[in-house]
This record gives sequence, structure tokens and C-alpha cells, in this order.
Amino acid sequence: MIAARSLEEVQVLLSQLAAVSIARHFNSGPYALTWIMSRMVIQNPRRWRAIVIPLLLVITTGLSQLTSTALLSDLTLFDIKGPALERSVPTNFEYQCVSEPRSCDALEACKSRPTQCNSTAVYSNTYWSQRPPFFPTFAEYQEEASESPDGVSDTGLTLRAYLPIADQESRFHLRNYSGKATVIDTRVICMPPEWNNETLRALISWDGSFFLTGDISPTAHVPRLDVCAKSVKFNARILFNKGWNFQLLELNNTEDIAGGLISEFEPLSGDSGCSNGSGATPKTRLAYLALNITVASGSMNITKSLGVPSVPVHRGQWTDLDYLHGDFRISSTLCYSALNSADLDIQAYGDKARTEPLPVVNGKDLLYRFDDVRKQLGLLAQTSQMSSVAGAQDRGILGLHPKNSWVPTDNSSLIGKQMSYLQHAVRASSPLTPTDSFLGGLIDSVSLDEAEQRKRGLSISSLLSEHLLAGGGIGPGIQALHTVVTGLAYYAQMPRFDHLSAVSETFLVPALIPQSYKGYTAVVIVSIVHLVLLAVVLHSFLTKTSISTLDNAWQVIAQVMGEETESILARASFLTDSEVERDVEGAGKKGRFVGIGLEEDGSRSETITRYTGI
Repeated sequence: MIAARSLEEVQVLLSQLAAVSIARHFNSGPYALTWIMSRMVIQNPRRWRAIVIPLLLVITTGLSQLTSTALLSDLTLFDIKGPALERSVPTNFEYQCVSEPRSCDALEACKSRPTQCNSTAVYSNTYWSQRPPFFPTFAEYQEEASESPDGVSDTGLTLRAYLPIADQESRFHLRNYSGKATVIDTRVICMPPEWNNETLRALISWDGSFFLTGDISPTAHVPRLDVCAKSVKFNARILFNKGWNFQLLELNNTEDIAGGLISEFEPLSGDSGCSNGSGATPKTRLAYLALNITVASGSMNITKSLGVPSVPVHRGQWTDLDYLHGDFRISSTLCYSALNSADLDIQAYGDKARTEPLPVVNGKDLLYRFDDVRKQLGLLAQTSQMSSVAGAQDRGILGLHPKNSWVPTDNSSLIGKQMSYLQHAVRASSPLTPTDSFLGGLIDSVSLDEAEQRKRGLSISSLLSEHLLAGGGIGPGIQALHTVVTGLAYYAQMPRFDHLSAVSETFLVPALIPQSYKGYTAVVIVSIVHLVLLAVVLHSFLTKTSISTLDNAWQVIAQVMGEETESILARASFLTDSEVERDVEGAGKKGRFVGIGLEEDGSRSETITRYTGI
């Protein structure tokens, strides 16, 4: 249409007449025509208006090729909520519990036999010595600790649920989970112990070992604390390291049962669990004694009894005993755990994808750093941050919806029957044997020595070392250890699960979501301008042309035949366009503008010359 108007307005160079005329039948868009018209403007700048619309069409047509790019610039890859998937999965072990009847004979009173629950679970406590291959995500419900007595450190109610999803990638993108899951109670409290000076014995032996024996008892009572004995005997042996010597001793593997916290899965009653009033057995209770030994230079060479300590001093959750005029200090704290597990119906949620952390090697000293792992376990967050939804997302875990009661209502629970495989996983196997790593609940000789840290590498002891060196508390440290060890046990045992449950899972799926409208706005503006230009061209064609029609091949050839083109056509059979241009220039017609119009009688068209340029 633009070509037709240019012809009828006599705005075409003679040398370009054929090309412009043919454009009325077939063309490659505004690009070729704009190039042709630009040569006309070069010959006669006063005719610049003829090229304005073709040039604008070239611009808008070119910009329209970038439509996809402009629209994609508004999009960002986001994870959106996918459809809920209902399926039946193994979530735990199928327990076959048999309650044996009471047996009586003529000479003895009737005896109650405990309930026995059998399953395919493998009871093992070797997880402490393993190097964790991964630190799986979990769902967490946390409440701030209520006001505690002076000197008592309380992590507050902290319930963590492991999800029966073996595939790590699926755990990364899980958004909602509803159904059965294994929930563990990881609450820990710590307090300064009361020492019985009459039974306290401290000795440094010839091989550099430190022996400590005695009786201790708690100094405070907090809700859900179930103390099984007024005092507990213990024996500890520590091999000295450089500067700092630490040991975590499980007390319930000693002669006396120290007790522990009553978990949220047990109903509270007037009786203590140690007397089986709540259905718990004493062996399911869990308590620790943490010992931190500080030795002044030269004191380790003494081989003798250290004698009588100074008056015990309570320092926060610690009790300090000083020997040898302060050259040898024993700091101790008594910790009780609520560790227990239950298979419960839960609802877990998360708004964004997550990754599971791994220790990384510090390039400076080649030591493993557990910063990301400690963040996931809540060791870097304040309690208020841990309990918030945003805090859970920042830590890379899921939130756990609260329940009115966490006490299991079905008969499949082991609560009050026997120890679960997860409780057994954290139990000490050799509590009095010093080792170079964590072994069955005993944590020995946490060292500041870098060579020793490299030796331990990815062991669980390195995680506790880093936490304590950063100034972290013993209670959160024990809570983190229990989470890591039970997580290892849970996913190691998952292939053996045989109790099926119906669950609902919703995963996050990646999708492109508009986050801006700049590209869309630019596309709309360019499209509107382009459509306006097309409307202008159409209006011009309809109102300012009279003899041109579109898509008629013979017509576009016949209408340019005339006096101006007769001599050119006679010689152009084997000439190129550039050769025709040279002939036109040689004939003195280089700047001649031509067009088409009707002859006077209106019988046919003719070429018209209205202006002759240079």
C-alpha cells in the first residue's frame, strides 16, 4: 500500500521504479521499501516525509520481534503450590504387642509380666560413631520455655517430626504434608547439680587420666521433671587434652536411675514415671552429667588425690568445684531430656523450597564448619525466631501445626510399653570408656586442638565442639545431638517400615510468574503504535490512490511501461539492477522522480515525471 501511494504521488526514482512497482504484488515487508525510499531522500532531502511511515514500520516491526524477550523479562522462576497427592506409604513399624497374663504360684505373690512388642526394627546405638551422610529436614513445633527457677536452662517444648520421604529432592520441595509421621520430643533442661562432698573423690592417675566419682542430685524442680532417685552415683574418667577437657556422661546407665523429663506423649498423673504411674519405665528416662575440666599449667603432673574441694559455687547452670587453690576446676551441669517418640497424625507446612545443609571445609585451616547445620538445628537462632514461621523457613525446615494434645490415642504406640528404636539409638553402650569420638551417648574429650579436629572431621563430636566453642549452651547442644542421631536412625530404618498409612503430600513445582509489567507495557505500546501506523497506511491507500490494486502481478508490470521506461526495458533482459542504475545515470536521469497515472483518455496508465533532480 505504501508502494502504491509512492508511485501515484510520483515519489520514486526512475532507477527504482520496477522494484517499487513489484512491491505492490510481493514484498518482504517495510525493510526493502525503506531502503529504496532512503535513497530517494538522499537524492532529495525535501521528500523526507515519504520515508517517515516506512521507517516507523521498520522500527515497530523490529521491536515486535523482541516481544518474547520483553515478556520473559517480566517473569521470574518461582515455586508454586502443586496438586495434593494422596498415597499410602510405610510410615513406621507394625508392632505386635502381647500383654502376658499375671502368673501366680502357691509360694509367691502374683507377678505382672511386662508387655512385649515385636517388630522388624533393628535396635542399634552405633549411630553416634557414624559420620552423618546428610542432615535431613524435619518439621518443628516450638514453644518458649516458661519462667524457670534461677540457674535452670530450658530449651522449651520442641517437637520435631521426621517425614517418611526417602527422596531428598522431594523433601526439598515439600510444601504440605498431612498424615502419620514420627515425632520426637527433644526438650532438654539443665541445672547446677548438688554435690555430696562425703562421697566425692577426684584423682589424677599416673597416665594423665582424671577420675571422678560421687553422688549428685538436682537443685530445682521444673514441670514434667521426673526424678527417680534423690541422688545418683556416677564414675567418670577423662583423658586430658590441651587446655579444655569435656565429657558428657549418661547417668541412667549407671547403678541408679536418675530420671528425666516426662515427654509430651505421656499423660501426666499423680505418680512418677519411675514408679510406672504414667506408664513409662525408668529406663526410658534420660539424664546427663556434663563435666568441664579446667587445668592450670603444671597441675597435670600431679599424681594423687586432689583432696577436698572448695565450697561449691553455682554459676548459672553450672556448679564449680575448685581444687589446688583454683589450679584445677571441675564445672558440672545436670541435664534431663524428654526424648521420646510417637507415631502421630501431623500437618507440616512450608512456603518455599529448602536444601539440606552439609558441613563445608574452611579453606583457611581445612577444618569442617557446621554453620549451616547449626542453623538448621536452631543453634544460631533465638527462641522467638525458632518458633516463628519465618524463622523455620530461614532455617530450611518445615513448620508443625500444634495439637490440643500430643498423647497418642491408638494402641500402636510404644509409649508406656517399651523403649522405641529411636530412644535406643541415643543410649550409651560404654559410658565409662573414653574414646576419640561420640560413642553410644558418651561424649569424651572435646578438644581445641586443630589436629584432633581434623582427625574427627565430620563426626558428630565436631558439631558439638563447634557449638560449645561458639558459646552455645549444653541443653541446645544435647537437643541437636538427639536430633542428628535419631534422624540417622530413622532414615536408616525407613526401608524396613511395614506399617502403611494414608498421607497427603503437596509439593512445590517451578513456574514462571510475572513479577513486573515493564516488558508487557513496552509490548503493548509498540503494538498500539504499529497498529496506528497500519491504520494510517490503509487510510492513505484508500484515499490517495486510484489505479493501484494489490496482489496483481501483470498489473504491476504493465503500469510502469511508458516513455521513461521503454528504453530501459529494451536493454534490461540481461542487466543487473546496478547496471540499470549506471545506464540511467549515464542518460542524465539520475535524480529523476517518476510515478504512474492515467492517460488523458483514461484508457491506460502511463509513467509520469513531475520533478527532475540533479
